[in-house]
Amino acid sequence: MEGVALLRARHRLHGLPHALPRRRPQPRARPPLPRRPRHGPRALGRRAARRSRGRRLGDRDRERRGRPQFPNRRALAGSGPVLASGDGSGRDARALAARLPHPQPLPTRGGHRGQPARSPRDAPRAPRSGGRAGGGPLLPPDPLLRRRRSGAVGSRRRRQCLPGREPGAHAVRRVLIGAPLLWVAACGVEGPAARADHRPVVAEALAELDALLAAEEREPPAPPAAVEPEHLSGLVRMLAYSSGRARELPLEEVRLMGAGATPLLAAIAAEAGRADEERAAACELLAVVGGDAALEQLLTLFERASEGWLRANAAYALERAGSDWVIPRVIARLKYEKHPEAIVWAASCLSSLGNHAGLEALWGVRNTAGAADPALLAAVDERLGALAAVVGVDQPDEHLRLWASGDPTGRLGAPVPSARLRRAAWERISQLSGEHFQLRGVDDARFVLARLGIWIVDPLCRALGDSDRYVRVHAAQCLERMGARAVSAGPALVRALGDPDLATEAAAALGSVAYPEAEPALRALLAPRIGHERRVAAARSLGRLGLADSTVALEALIAPPEPLDLRQAAATALVALGAGDRIATTLLALLEDEAADRALAEASVETWLASRPDAAARTLLERWRALAPPPGIIPRVEQVAERQAARSRLLAEALDGLLGG
Repeated sequence: MEGVALLRARHRLHGLPHALPRRRPQPRARPPLPRRPRHGPRALGRRAARRSRGRRLGDRDRERRGRPQFPNRRALAGSGPVLASGDGSGRDARALAARLPHPQPLPTRGGHRGQPARSPRDAPRAPRSGGRAGGGPLLPPDPLLRRRRSGAVGSRRRRQCLPGREPGAHAVRRVLIGAPLLWVAACGVEGPAARADHRPVVAEALAELDALLAAEEREPPAPPAAVEPEHLSGLVRMLAYSSGRARELPLEEVRLMGAGATPLLAAIAAEAGRADEERAAACELLAVVGGDAALEQLLTLFERASEGWLRANAAYALERAGSDWVIPRVIARLKYEKHPEAIVWAASCLSSLGNHAGLEALWGVRNTAGAADPALLAAVDERLGALAAVVGVDQPDEHLRLWASGDPTGRLGAPVPSARLRRAAWERISQLSGEHFQLRGVDDARFVLARLGIWIVDPLCRALGDSDRYVRVHAAQCLERMGARAVSAGPALVRALGDPDLATEAAAALGSVAYPEAEPALRALLAPRIGHERRVAAARSLGRLGLADSTVALEALIAPPEPLDLRQAAATALVALGAGDRIATTLLALLEDEAADRALAEASVETWLASRPDAAARTLLERWRALAPPPGIIPRVEQVAERQAARSRLLAEALDGLLGG
């Protein structure tokens, strides 16, 4: 330090500069940085840091890059500041808000696109040079600074975005994909338009029924008389704990009270702290009161009560009320009902109203829960016998067969639906629309519509011509689920084969409803020029129809040039037509093909073996069924593969003997 001071004093003496020229420090060599991973937790942490930095930079980073600042449209719509133009004259932002398009957000450095500033530091700053206080144009920043701040140096993807560079492959791909989408959006292209013969059938039917119900509506009833809660509660207790003729007094008195007793009875039935006998008596009194309000309370209890026994009492009360417009809601609840007693009385309620869709659920309770509970089995058998006796059928299983076959003899009767029931059915059809599409709502509507009486076939056939394609498709699916009960829909389904949006579902429904006159139209759909899905649906339906005239057309589809699922559909149909011996080798090939539906191939082989009368086929069928898993056991994937391989070997060993015999 002393030498430096002496040298500086000498420089002052001779008039030299008093400060020595300082040497610029040389940058020290840094070790090479490790290569940053593009994947993994370290990469995720780096991306999160970039997103955070992008939020901090905000508009300040965009300003330094020289990109235009887009004003907030919401701020412009309010009483915001005045926009400054290039000549310094201001214009009101609210006047410009209507003409400004929605700006596309610009990517920030390493962060989310278009993130707003989150701190006062992120507010746009005035340019350091150039421009006026009113807000003139920004000076172009330093190109090197722009490259460094945008991260273009060392980044291949960002270098492609620099001015003067040719866009990369990803940019060309974006242009090729985005241009058609922008054209579609600009032209307003929508889905397939409705045909000229399609019209809003559902809306017209609902309007017609609303007008009919309004015409049938009588004068508004008088306001209900006031009911003393303590008195009504005493009548409920009297009914709950009495028997014989003593029960007639509370029933008659509550009937005279009328609709005024409905809210109090509903509150008693829903009160969890009351005795079960009193809550059940309240349900019974609601049925005695009658009327729409009382039935609505009973339906609410049946749909939402947490206790199974209470839902059973509500279903029993609905049976006593005798109003058919509750049928759709009872069927909808029956889809999710698990309590055996509630299922029993829901099925009984439906049968008393002329709808026998609950028999299937009742038989399900008998075959599952009834096997472990003798008392429940006896109760279910007693109820099945009583329901069959009401319609004049000797055996309960015959009762179920008559309902499933559409009752061709008319033994079950055909009750005429009320206007309110038809209105409720059309309301379910409207839920099939694409306007308020949701999977559960659509599935519930199809479940209900497919289990209504035969009278629903005509509304569903009318819905096949609705302007909403979803209504048409789901209406055809409902007819398919109805099976033979919807055979009268055959002509409408044949006409629906000409609808491109409906042809596949209509072809499938024609086989399910077993309409034999549709065989020529279905056979025409097997032509190679027809769409693949229609050909598959037509092949399956021809097998369900069971007409021998379709054998030749189906045999032409089992050759390998045809798609695999079409070959399998044709083979399954030929087995149903009794031509299994001709395609035995095809069945074996499908059973060994891993790409085929091997479970369907197993079922086809079993059907073929069961149809043969010879002893060799019966022996093979016994060995075939011996490889099946025990009832009630769901096998693992490995077990299924082992079973299918064993059955393939078994069939291959015995095939020559079967065909030779």
